[in-house]
Amino acid sequence: MGGEIAVESTPGQGSTFYFDICVSEIENAQIHTDINLEIQPIGIKGKHPKVLVIDDNKINRAVVVSYLEQLGFEIDEASNGKLGLEKVESIKPDLILMDLVMPVMDGFETTQALRNNPQFKDLPIIAISANAMFEAQLSSYRMGCNAFLSKPIDLKLLIKSIAQLIEIEWDYPSSSSKLPLLTGDNQAQQITDDHNINTNESIVAPSVEQLTQFIHLTQIGDIEAIIEQAEHIEALDTKYLPFIKKVCELAHSFQQHKLLKFLEDFLE
Repeated sequence: MGGEIAVESTPGQGSTFYFDICVSEIENAQIHTDINLEIQPIGIKGKHPKVLVIDDNKINRAVVVSYLEQLGFEIDEASNGKLGLEKVESIKPDLILMDLVMPVMDGFETTQALRNNPQFKDLPIIAISANAMFEAQLSSYRMGCNAFLSKPIDLKLLIKSIAQLIEIEWDYPSSSSKLPLLTGDNQAQQITDDHNINTNESIVAPSVEQLTQFIHLTQIGDIEAIIEQAEHIEALDTKYLPFIKKVCELAHSFQQHKLLKFLEDFLE
């Protein structure tokens, strides 16, 4: 990016790491990234954004497509990256939901092809993968994706990610707190149920020593070590699964301050 990263270190005192990059100033930018996750939108006002869903799994596409169509998005689909590139050329979407593992052409190759095309180098792309490990997420960002969601997709997080990447004016109900989930669709309901278990009251934490280790790793920003530690504790007892789920969720999204607060609450 035409910048520089450097370090200044004094033995016995400490080190300072710094970087600088050259970016263009945006004047009068109006980007609407806020979305109330307590009162969920029921639709979209004004222009309805075009979303292209690229995924080889027909059921996965159906869940996402049906849900977004209910909110008013214009949706198109492709079953692999090669077909996806053709769709991008023809429909000019506002955003892409990109599965990473597909036949013919996977999500990494497809994203790279789009980023090498000046016409689509800034097209927002949300990577989607059943592999929620840190390496998969990091690889997607390096390839040029703007956000990452793990499967099964949390529909609330999907809407939040979309709102952070493209400008949308939401239509909210007068009194409601639920998203319009797919009627009778067990998979979509399970996604929401999984999200709702993340309350401290229902979570069993590991030992004080293990919590302290998590806190140390979070403070130094070693995300990969946090995931490895989480996998180790997950193997000890299934009662720790909700705890591990929350730790990995925050670690994968690089929300270190929230993760630190989550861990310290158990120590208190």
